[in-house]
Amino acid sequence: MSIAGDAEAAIHHARIGNDSAPNGSGGAVYLANGKLNIDNSTIDENVASAEGGAAYVAAGNLTVRHATIVKDRAATGAGIGIFADDDENTDDPEVYIYNSIIAQNTDTDSENSVCLTDLLSGNEGNVFEDVGCAEAQSAAAPIRIELVPFSGQALPRAVLSRFYRLLEGSPAIDNGVDTDGQMLANDQTGHNRPEGEGYDSGSFEFDFEEEWDIFFAGSIPSTPAIAANVTLAPRSRPVFVGQVPESTQ
Repeated sequence: MSIAGDAEAAIHHARIGNDSAPNGSGGAVYLANGKLNIDNSTIDENVASAEGGAAYVAAGNLTVRHATIVKDRAATGAGIGIFADDDENTDDPEVYIYNSIIAQNTDTDSENSVCLTDLLSGNEGNVFEDVGCAEAQSAAAPIRIELVPFSGQALPRAVLSRFYRLLEGSPAIDNGVDTDGQMLANDQTGHNRPEGEGYDSGSFEFDFEEEWDIFFAGSIPSTPAIAANVTLAPRSRPVFVGQVPESTQ
């Protein structure tokens, strides 16, 4: 997706994945100008040869609320890349990230990565694991997430697109901050927010009373092959703590 000029766009309750920019920046989203809002969405497994595996912001305004940005890859700015220009006559891009998870993304040229938090215009209620600077890491413990693929299996919630649910003990639970009305009334699945003592970071709102049994068809190898349209059947249940195995989508 590329946005330019004075265009305005919004993405919500969606999954953007397996896109690529083989000759440039912005694996899933390239914001050349204009305005883009991303709410209650998962952005995962996108690749850029330059900057911003998930998104690259050259100019304009990007606002991200309650998103889960994971497993994206780029040379620098693995999750989100932001153009930084020292020219005082050039308007810098504005990027606001609230109550989101940015984790398990990969820089192939990490030595030249720029600290994402230094370039943000707004940064509240987030869980950061890989943003190009050690001092900005906010996750003292593993993120603790589990992949929920798109499928027809009976689960506690309707699964209209794949997402990553939080596991008990995740630092993202009750981590959200109500800054300038940035809290959203439901999550990517349509489940009401908040549950428990507060709003959760990321696209998924954890509910202690729900029981999830996610089963993958066939035997489960040490590195499972996970596809968006996988057929589910009763088998051993893989729970991924920390790094989620690579997908073969």
